[in-house]
Amino acid sequence: MISCRFGTSIENAGWTTRPGVRRRRAAIMFDCPRDALAFEALGSLNDWIEFAAALSTALVTTGSGPGTYWAKEKLPSGATIAPVILASDKTQLSQFSGDKQAWPVYISIGNICKAVCRQTSKKGMILLGYLPVTKLECLHEHSRKGAGFRLFHYVMSILLEPLIEAGKKGVQMTCADRHIRMVYPILAAYIADFPEQCLIVGVQPTDCPICEIDSDDRGEPSHAPFRDSARTLSALKDWVTEVSSAEYTRLGLRPIPKPFWAELPHTDIFSCLTPDLLHQLHKGVFKDHLVKWCLTHAGAAEIDQRFQCMPDHPTLRYFKKGISTITQWTGREFKEMQRIFASLTYGAVHSEVTAVARAVIDFIYYASYPSQSTETLRRLQDALDTFHQHKEIFVKLGIRKHFRIPKIHMMEHYIALIRAKGTPDGFNTELSERLHIDFAKEGYRASNKKNYIEQMVTYLTPFLIWTDAIPDSQSDSNKADEVQEPVEQVPAATVAAGAPTWSIAKRAPWPKTAVRTLINNHGAVDFVPALQAYLNAHVPKGCVTASVYDFVDVYKQIIIDIPSPQRLTDETQRDTIRATPGHPNPGRKKSEPDHFDCVLVHEDGVAEDVGIKGYRAARVRVLFRLPSWFGCTDTLAYIEWFTPFKPPVVPLRMSRVSYAMRQGRRQAAVIPISSIRRSCALTPIFGKPHQRDRGWTARTVLEKCSHFFLNSHQIDNVS
Repeated sequence: MISCRFGTSIENAGWTTRPGVRRRRAAIMFDCPRDALAFEALGSLNDWIEFAAALSTALVTTGSGPGTYWAKEKLPSGATIAPVILASDKTQLSQFSGDKQAWPVYISIGNICKAVCRQTSKKGMILLGYLPVTKLECLHEHSRKGAGFRLFHYVMSILLEPLIEAGKKGVQMTCADRHIRMVYPILAAYIADFPEQCLIVGVQPTDCPICEIDSDDRGEPSHAPFRDSARTLSALKDWVTEVSSAEYTRLGLRPIPKPFWAELPHTDIFSCLTPDLLHQLHKGVFKDHLVKWCLTHAGAAEIDQRFQCMPDHPTLRYFKKGISTITQWTGREFKEMQRIFASLTYGAVHSEVTAVARAVIDFIYYASYPSQSTETLRRLQDALDTFHQHKEIFVKLGIRKHFRIPKIHMMEHYIALIRAKGTPDGFNTELSERLHIDFAKEGYRASNKKNYIEQMVTYLTPFLIWTDAIPDSQSDSNKADEVQEPVEQVPAATVAAGAPTWSIAKRAPWPKTAVRTLINNHGAVDFVPALQAYLNAHVPKGCVTASVYDFVDVYKQIIIDIPSPQRLTDETQRDTIRATPGHPNPGRKKSEPDHFDCVLVHEDGVAEDVGIKGYRAARVRVLFRLPSWFGCTDTLAYIEWFTPFKPPVVPLRMSRVSYAMRQGRRQAAVIPISSIRRSCALTPIFGKPHQRDRGWTARTVLEKCSHFFLNSHQIDNVS
């Protein structure tokens, strides 16, 4: 089951792509009194229109909760829905000093594939306007906050006024297939962070913007009723007319007499709110809460030292100074820290704290999946249940008194929101953060910093030509300028359907390297017997015997393009595997450390596309090719084996490995590089703080440590 950017799954919507349909560019245009808004989409527009029509029926059948609001008022037969998606986020314009801000509002539609919408060059989400950012110094200090709320809703009502008539009567639009259809643009989703969500729906920032849960019950599993637009508007009307304020107070409403969404047809604003992976999970639950609690419990020095001892890996960030001294974080840094945080807590904190850390990061990973199924949603719920089961340990340790935290409570709504609207990565606020660069910050830098909003609009006007087609080559223009080393493709081994592809340089960086050099510099102490064993098994008719006097062509790295798990998308992940010895640099530069990466090797049986069955961990020491007289044309790798994966450790639930030894030496082998599935990150098992060897560093830990965890958070398709 594949979940789309908006709505339920494709199979639930009853929509499938017609075979043989050619994918082409199309433009959908709103006929607004203001500017015509055109959206570039990749794919057949006719297919997307069929899906949008089926979507209105699918949302009705999802049951109670968010997303069922279109069942309340039936649209005419044959109506085509264009689900409108809004996004707004206040951003800082001035740097180092000053308080210049802008508040852009962006617009998109749910008929556009999320992969296209995330590419800013495709114009899948465009600028609708700017909201006023004012301190309202003309008003009394006590009146400014309420006036700011009302100003936001008044301006939004002006921006969205064309949707009222269009949503009620529909608009005839000429689609890319030249057919004219009656399209109903309906506000279906609003992307915003938590404070802005509360502002949009008009509730206090201490209350949930989606449900009516009591503040004392937040942080616990609950099934509070969802908020309702009609009931909210009735309470606001009673408050304005001074009939009664009991319901107004109970619902925790703000003094907004007329919200902008009051007259929008077929819209329940509380059902329009979407999950926010960046601010709610990455920054909120993980960084602001979980990391802070663990640092308090284990001590910042201990956690920092563990981050500093992590072995180098091409897909992981190395925190050279730890994490406690970093004051300003980015979303990417949150994600990099999540990849190794849970495994580092083992032994440094209470076992239940480790269980909570694993559950929170599992929840974030499952919520971030680009496609969801009943199984992934079940695992998402299991991770949330595990968090609630063990979270009281922080109360026992004196770190927390309660868990009435709004962002933790929002985790309760993720499954319902995913079922109603699709995967959260299609509604991530990271997109609006990226759009700020093009539609706010660059225009501000071009202004004279006075009356900058008008100048920003003038600056952006030449770029706001929405109907202009964008050449296919534009998104790849930067790639064309890069000078890349020539590579050749390596035939894939029989692993699984749609196996990854391997690439290696056409010319060896170190040709005709002596085997003695490999033994001394690469640490390939058993290179000769391992190579001879490989030749005996794969070149049985060969008459050449391996010796220390041979020469081979040695390579620095191989590149693997790994397809997405279960082949759900066409996207691939580039993985680099290095095998380079350390060497001194000229002058005062620091010497280069060794880079001998760890990998997963297809050892025996039918390897799984998801999971570690059929694989074994190893460390690559040499990547090489033999001279032609050996009769072997494969690109080979000299590896050191780890033991088969041992059962996962509770509560971390990560598999353990250690170096495979034979007669006091590490077991080694020569394999074709096509047997390598991908790189893997091994986390040292640090143990208790007083048991750890204080001499470990990032350069030496793989040599000095003997026991490791397979870090499943580094590998997206290993569970």
